[in-house]
Parts: sequence; structure tokens; C-alpha cells
Amino acid sequence: MSCVKNLTDKNPSNWVAAGCPLPTMMHLERRAGKDKPVIEKALVELDGGMFKAYEAVRDKWAYLDAYSSPGPIQFKGAASDEINFMVEPPSIEHLVETTNQYEELEKSGQRFARRQELLSELSKARIQDVAAIPDMLAKGQFSVTATKKAHPETELVRAKIDEAFPQLKTCTAANYFVEIQDDLLTNTRFADTTNAELTNFNARMLSVDKTQP
Repeated sequence: MSCVKNLTDKNPSNWVAAGCPLPTMMHLERRAGKDKPVIEKALVELDGGMFKAYEAVRDKWAYLDAYSSPGPIQFKGAASDEINFMVEPPSIEHLVETTNQYEELEKSGQRFARRQELLSELSKARIQDVAAIPDMLAKGQFSVTATKKAHPETELVRAKIDEAFPQLKTCTAANYFVEIQDDLLTNTRFADTTNAELTNFNARMLSVDKTQP
């Protein structure tokens, strides 16, 4: 089994890759009346730093919006050099302190407010990020066109759709799958001689005045 050591160093070039023979990880267990070599089950370490940190705040985490990321899942960008909790357990004192601040915020009545100092580096970066808008949307050079109508294959599927989306029963247009098409690239009018309803629906969508909100 492969493993990587020295993960507490934030510089990947200082990590040490190694291999661990499976026999060294095995021990004998009695199964079906016979001794068999197996890898020992990994149990929750109730005395470990990870569980102790969770134990200190779990009662308040049950009702507070005190989200805490256990570690990065990306290799570049904001917070990518943070050390994962699986490598280095979080500080109990820090978790308790921030959780208490979240509790004060909850009691203040401003339940959807956020304090800048409580946000992680990744959360702050996401707030500052500006989404890129495609040119065809910014310039209005697009058309919304229907491609096909939804047909539930079984009564079970139909029942589930009716249960989850009851408003679809009273809205004929909602039965269609639609796409946003770039006029400069496609310029397609989706005329379907076999489906007059679809053709008529597209004709009405393509005749919409785009200058209006």
C-alpha cells in the first residue's frame, strides 16, 4: 500500500512517498472457525485529537451554523496550503472560541449575518470572486429554444414528478427541456414537422422581444 509521509510540511516537494507491505499491516482473526490474516479494522479513536476536538463542540454544532472545513480538496488557489484535519487535528481551543462566537451571533437574532473574521480563507475568496458572464448573455445574442418534451416512461416516474413538481401539471410549457443557444454559432430555429406543438412553442419563444426585461 502506498503512503505519503511528512504531510505537515506545506511544501509538497518535501513530502516523502513510500510503500508499506500489506503483510506488516495484517494480524490473525478467527473467522468461520479458522484463523485468517486480515487488516485490522480502523476504529474511532475516542482518545484521539480529532474526536476530542469534535466532542468539545458537538452539542453546539447540532444547532449552530458553525461550518468548519476539515481541509482543502484542491491543489491551488485560496486555502490550498492548509493542513487537512486528518493530518493534523484542529485546535480545540480555536474551535471552542469560534463556536462560542457563532452562538453569540445566533442569539443576536441576525441569523444570516456573517462575521468576516469567522470566515475561512476559502470562504473569503469565494465572496470576492466575480463570476464570468458569457459574451452571448452579456450582449443578448442568444435564443431560448425547446429541444424535446418530457415523457415519463413509467407511472412510477410520473407519480414522482407529480409529487416533487406539482406545478408542472398546470403549466404546459414546463414539460419541455430548453437550451440557451448562441445565435452567432447555431442560429437554429428547431422546426420539427413531426411535432406541431414543439414547433409552435419554439416560434413563440423565438419571437420574444429581447429588449424587454
